[in-house]
Amino acid sequence: MSRDTETTAPESDPPTQATLDTPYLTPGTQVIDKTEDAPSENPLRVLNPDKGRANNVTHNGTKICNYETNTDFPDNDTVVVATYESELDKAVNNWEEMLNEDFIEALNDFEDKWGVYPDTYYFPRSRLEKNTT
Repeated sequence: MSRDTETTAPESDPPTQATLDTPYLTPGTQVIDKTEDAPSENPLRVLNPDKGRANNVTHNGTKICNYETNTDFPDNDTVVVATYESELDKAVNNWEEMLNEDFIEALNDFEDKWGVYPDTYYFPRSRLEKNTT
């Protein structure tokens, strides 16, 4: 999938307390999926830290809150769009160097030039945490 182009319905719910209590994420921030068995072995990079609420954002025709892997998280949690570092390794040469630039703009420029963009994944915010390892 190229760039983050999924649709979002208008916001109707305020952010959850879990979202408010967690550190703000920015594009390029390294995070881990807390539901994985060994999350630090499969880190992700944030592409969009606030896509909308999980009960309003759809991906492949399904609301994010309705995915089986997300049912333990609040329906109105903020949706974070991210990609695994392993996807970046496959799709984008020297992506680590882009972290010192506007990360999203650099990825979009790379796609414009080479026609390649990493696969993207949608997560409830409370499912992710900043990687501190």
